[in-house]
Amino acid sequence: MKNKALLIHHDYYDIVRLLTVEESGILFKAMLEYDINGTEPEFEDRALTLLFAQFKKSLDSNRKHYEQTCKRKSENAKKRWKKEEAEISEEEDADAQKFMQNDADAYKRKANEKANGNENEKANENEKANGNENENAKENVNVKEKEGASDALKKQEAENADTQTHKMPYGEFKNVLLSEEELTRLKEKTPDAMRRIESLSAYMKSSGKVYSDHYAQLLNWRLFENSSCGAPKRDDKSCKPPGERREPTFDVSEFTKKALDIRYVPPKDD
Repeated sequence: MKNKALLIHHDYYDIVRLLTVEESGILFKAMLEYDINGTEPEFEDRALTLLFAQFKKSLDSNRKHYEQTCKRKSENAKKRWKKEEAEISEEEDADAQKFMQNDADAYKRKANEKANGNENEKANENEKANGNENENAKENVNVKEKEGASDALKKQEAENADTQTHKMPYGEFKNVLLSEEELTRLKEKTPDAMRRIESLSAYMKSSGKVYSDHYAQLLNWRLFENSSCGAPKRDDKSCKPPGERREPTFDVSEFTKKALDIRYVPPKDD
């Protein structure tokens, strides 16, 4: 790089101040010409030639020092540039490695997620299969229970049918069915068993009433007669044997009893 400044040391001031203005101007112009273009001037005055020789050494030394300085700065700049490039390259390499590592981690993560997803799917399939097996097992148990209940019901029905086939018709209208064992127990419980059978037979014929178990109905009537609505209060319309329909009533005491579950007692006349 070419020097763009002219450097004159203060040491030459004592010499230059002895020159005239014209001589100083000629010397200064010659120094600029030499420093810029490298042209050495030719002076007619021998004193100016000697002075220029002194200034030339200083100018050459300054130029050399300037060039060395520029070269050193250039080399330092190149070194810094190379160092920065190396650092940038290292950073880029680090970033590239980090990016590659992130890609590798992402790939591993996706692979693990896929593997976990497959395991979850297999687990769901196994759970679904186990659920289906449990449902099938429950269905089989329910079917077996239903079959067992059906068998028990059929057995009960068969026993009932067998029991019904062993029952004999009694009463005037032959519509009261009792087994020999039931008739025996009824006679043991009530002395007038036959009268009760005739009464039930006539009632069923006249009312069209049907009972599922005639022996149980006869026992209900017996228990009714021994209750608070028994024989001493047969005239009370609110007391009817079990299974018999009550006649409609418009008595205030009857309505009050039904509403408050208490017996209405009318006031006594004074």
